[in-house]
Amino acid sequence: MGTVTVTGAGPALLLMMALGGCISPMDMHLPKVTPVPPPVAMAPEASLALARQGEGRLQAEDYVQAVPSLTRAAQGGDGRAQALLGQMYLDGTGVARDPQQARYWSRQAAQQGEGLAYATLGRMWRDGAGVTADAGRARDWFGKARAAGEPMGARFLGLDARAAGEPALAAAWWAEAGRGGDAPAQLLLARALAAGDGVPQSLEDAAQWYALAAGHPRSPAGPPAMVALADLKLRGAGVAPDREGALALLRRAAGLGDAAAKAALARAGATG
Repeated sequence: MGTVTVTGAGPALLLMMALGGCISPMDMHLPKVTPVPPPVAMAPEASLALARQGEGRLQAEDYVQAVPSLTRAAQGGDGRAQALLGQMYLDGTGVARDPQQARYWSRQAAQQGEGLAYATLGRMWRDGAGVTADAGRARDWFGKARAAGEPMGARFLGLDARAAGEPALAAAWWAEAGRGGDAPAQLLLARALAAGDGVPQSLEDAAQWYALAAGHPRSPAGPPAMVALADLKLRGAGVAPDREGALALLRRAAGLGDAAAKAALARAGATG
């Protein structure tokens, strides 16, 4: 059962509810939670159809229009929709950023074993979003995300390892996440390989990982990976020289709004 949304309750009532299991003691210090839509009785196939509709709109970058379908699906108990809503409320994607809504929906989804929800909760504890930052709890959630098959978990474990001065361990985590299709991890590993940071330097391997990340144009990692791969192609470093291929990558990244790509095109005299 998920965390109950409570408004206007005094300390005594909160303590009684915590002891009774309605809310956990660690939730009692949180700010008042924004009211969330109540559960709705819905056939599983109906909530699944709504979840797929909402996720399709997300993939089409129609974020605002995705919210109603995902919300209805989440109310109907669909774990994937709950996890996606949690992530959207944390990032402010298609909705106003609301860490408490993010936590509510992520906790609901986590109870259904959704790896994305584990990762979102890990991010909240890591960054102190709506909760008091706690690196240990964050790592626990990232570990659960990884165990559930969510590559973002391994990516954040890698970031924590890098911050702890363990670049080799960080690279290992990013390789795992990258093999799982996580574009930011692919970019992080490519940069580590290019710099020889925690791994033997290899521009050839870096180029391969940059190419993988560049294949995700909707990810924030996509355009920077395109720019980095274009640089290698222009210099013939780790790959065969390919000016036209490099310019095509830069134009694509520039079209996605990447400032570094626009600057590189200007330096190359190929802004068109």
